[in-house]
Amino acid sequence: MKEIQTNNVYALKTLKKSEMLSQENVAFFEEEKEIMAYNGSPWLTSLQYAFQDVKNLYLVMEFHPGGDLLTLLGKQENEVLDEKIAKFYLAEMVLALHSLHELGYVHRDVKPDNILIDVNGHIKLADFGSAAKLSKEDKKVHSRMAVGTPEYISPEVLTSMEGTGNGYGVECDWWSLGVVAYEMMYGNTPFSGDSVTFTYSKIMNYKESLSFPSGFNASAAMKGLIRGLLTDIESRFGYDHLVKHSFFKDIQWSSLATEQPPFIPTVTGVDDTSNFDEFDPVEEHPTFGSKAPVKKAFSSKDLPFVGFTFMKRSIEAVNNTTPPLDSTVVEKLENEKDLLEKEKILRETEIKDLKKRLDEERTQRHNADNNAIKLLSDVEEMRKKARDLRKEETRAAFDEQQAVMSQLEEDRFVAMKRTQRLEEELSAHKKMLEDKDMTLLEMQKNCR
Repeated sequence: MKEIQTNNVYALKTLKKSEMLSQENVAFFEEEKEIMAYNGSPWLTSLQYAFQDVKNLYLVMEFHPGGDLLTLLGKQENEVLDEKIAKFYLAEMVLALHSLHELGYVHRDVKPDNILIDVNGHIKLADFGSAAKLSKEDKKVHSRMAVGTPEYISPEVLTSMEGTGNGYGVECDWWSLGVVAYEMMYGNTPFSGDSVTFTYSKIMNYKESLSFPSGFNASAAMKGLIRGLLTDIESRFGYDHLVKHSFFKDIQWSSLATEQPPFIPTVTGVDDTSNFDEFDPVEEHPTFGSKAPVKKAFSSKDLPFVGFTFMKRSIEAVNNTTPPLDSTVVEKLENEKDLLEKEKILRETEIKDLKKRLDEERTQRHNADNNAIKLLSDVEEMRKKARDLRKEETRAAFDEQQAVMSQLEEDRFVAMKRTQRLEEELSAHKKMLEDKDMTLLEMQKNCR
C-alpha cells in the first residue's frame, strides 16, 4: 500500500477480529504490534501504523522488496546456498534473534518464510504473530498451546505442548536457527517426515535421527554449529557462544549491517513485488466514514482491541526534543497532540461504556443465578411431590391387591364349605342306597 501524503510504500497485514477471538490462545496480535512498534533494531521489521475498523485489525509495516529467504533458496541449484553466503545470512539472523530476545520476547516460528530481505540485501526478521513475552520471574514461556511450524519446533516446545515440560526460553529460537542452517546446506529440514506425528517423533529422538548426508559441501565447522544448535537445552549454543564460534571467526559483528550482502535484490520500483511468490490478493479494504457499518454499543468482545491504534510518527515527534522547532514542526506537533487527546477521550469513553456494560452483565448474571437457584428449588419440590405421588399410587395398588386376595380367599373358603356339604350329602345318599339294597335282599329271602 502507498501512503498518499509521502508516497511511501508499506506492507499491510490484515487480521480478522473474529479469528483473533476464536483463536485467542494462539493469536498474539498485541505482542506482534508491540515488538514492531517499539523496537529500535535494524534487524527487526518496524511498524508505521496500527489501526482497526469494526471487522479487522490492520498493521502497516515496512515493505521489504527483496522477498524472503525461502524464495531465495528456491532460486538456487538444489535449493542450497554456498557456505560463505549461508554464513552471512546466519550471522545476521543471530543478531536479529538476539535483538528480539533483548526486548524480552521469543519468536517461536523462525523459518525461511519469516526472514525477509530488504532493498539492500540485508535480512529483516518478520511475522511476530507467534511471539510470546518471557516471564519476568524465570525468563520462560509457560504455555501448552501449539505454536510454530512442525519441522522447526524444538523438543522442549513439544514437551510443553504435552503438558509435561517446565516451560521454555529463547533456546527454542536457537534450535530453529539450527534447522534453518541445515536447510541452507542440505536443501531440506533435518527432521521432515511423511506426517506431523512422524516429524515430531524424529525431533524428540533427534540424537538418532539427525544425520548429515554425503554429497554436500558442508564444512566441519558448519556441521559443528548445527550439532551445537540441535541439541539439548543445557548444551545448546546461545548468543554468547555463537558470536565466538569458529564458524563465524571472519564475521565483523559490529559492522555487519554495513557490509555488502551476497545478493542485492533486483527491483524496478519501491512497490515491486516480483521477488515474492505470486498470490491472489484479498480485496478487502478498511471501512471508515460513511462506508463503515454502524457499530453497536461497545461490548466485551471489543476489550482485547482497546489501545491497538499506533502511529510511529507521533512517537517520533514526541521523542524528538532537539531545538529549535520551527512553526511547521510546532503546528505538526500540535495537530498530533490533538489527535492523541481525541484518541484518549475516545478510549476513556470506551472504558466507561465497558464498565457500564460489565455492571449490567454482573446484574444479569446475579439475576440469572437467583433464577437458577429458584429453578433448582422448584425442581426439587416437584421431585418430592413426584416421590410422594408414587408412594400413594404404590400404596393404593397394594391395598387393591390385598382386597382382591381377601376376596379370593373368602371365595375359596365358601367353595371348600360347599364341597364339604356336597360330600356329606353324597355319603348320606350312598348310605340310604345301601340300606335300601339290604332291605330288598331281606325281602327277596323272605319270599323264597
